[in-house]
Amino acid sequence: MRSEKRRHRRVPVGVTMSLATAGPAAGRFKGSIADLSEGGMSLHSDVLLEEGMCLHLKLEGVEIRGEVRHARESSGGQRRYGVHFHKIGFPVPEVHSFVGERA
Repeated sequence: MRSEKRRHRRVPVGVTMSLATAGPAAGRFKGSIADLSEGGMSLHSDVLLEEGMCLHLKLEGVEIRGEVRHARESSGGQRRYGVHFHKIGFPVPEVHSFVGERA
């Protein structure tokens, strides 16, 4: 039996969403997130992505940047990708300046 080497627990998700690639082959595509963890995700899509490509996605208002680490054939013309997260950033709320009363 193969031992699990993951640092973070995976959670099944099953959400289809729009993602974007960066670099010379920049573009948008649809993909289905099969599972998600703090460190990455498993993504299914019919789009051909290469290992090392940078991906951008927004999930529940959180911006995430990741890298395709591996690609495997899947069923029905789909490919399965392992994506490692590089940066998970939360949008900064707009700050309103105001003058408060001094005590």
